[in-house]
Amino acid sequence: MKKRGDRPDRRIRQAVALSFEQKSRWWLAGILLFALALRLLGLWSLSGTIYYEYLLWDERIFHEMATRIADGTFTSKTVYEFPPLYAYLVAGLYKTFGPDPVYQRYVNIGLGVLACAIVYLIGRELAGRKIGLLSALLAALYKILIFYSAVPLKEMFGIVLFGLLAWLLISLNPEPAEDARGGSTAGTPEPASDRGRYAPLIRAAALGVTVGLLLNVRPNAAIFLPLIPLMMLWFSGFQRPALKSAGLYILLFSLGTALAVSPFVIRNYRVAGEMAL
Repeated sequence: MKKRGDRPDRRIRQAVALSFEQKSRWWLAGILLFALALRLLGLWSLSGTIYYEYLLWDERIFHEMATRIADGTFTSKTVYEFPPLYAYLVAGLYKTFGPDPVYQRYVNIGLGVLACAIVYLIGRELAGRKIGLLSALLAALYKILIFYSAVPLKEMFGIVLFGLLAWLLISLNPEPAEDARGGSTAGTPEPASDRGRYAPLIRAAALGVTVGLLLNVRPNAAIFLPLIPLMMLWFSGFQRPALKSAGLYILLFSLGTALAVSPFVIRNYRVAGEMAL
């Protein structure tokens, strides 16, 4: 009797999996809207305190630096004393809308919602859509992420870049099974399209750009410069066909990193005569 029941049960499971796969985008959209509502509520609750109007230490440093960049009065004869990328992002806001820290808060709310989406991608890549959705929900509810989405600091920007780094790196690992990446059925894989064939190359370059940007938000991200190429080699299993791909990924990663850090290195060299990140 078990043998007779196996095939209908399998069909039911496949139908349920297909239905869930079709609805997962709506579930994700609902979770992200929920995350947005929580972060707006957090900002509203903070607006009634002294910490909303009064900028604390790091908040004031980046606000003043961004204000000077926006009005063209920022001058320095040394390398950047603080990671500059977030200050330039804020300077763009100030140049467009005016030097009000509230714009930082709204951008960070958007980054907080984006962080939840990236957490979903990481969970889906590792263990499938259900785990991805659960991970996104936990990120939406996590109080520390809600708090940093409401304050004018670089932390949420750094979290988004770090999450993007993790997702891009995981996606270059050929080990996860097909169903862990979101598929619902097993079988012979279809031939890769040109778009699918070049996707790992694009992701390797994007990983380098992400690390380069993260270096100018969190300088201790320099640990990834030697670590990521080693992980790419490890993903290859040190076998000749895969090693060739790993070498190409490392080259694209290095070029992407160099592209992202070059504006800051060139500026430091022109101003202070030092080749410094």
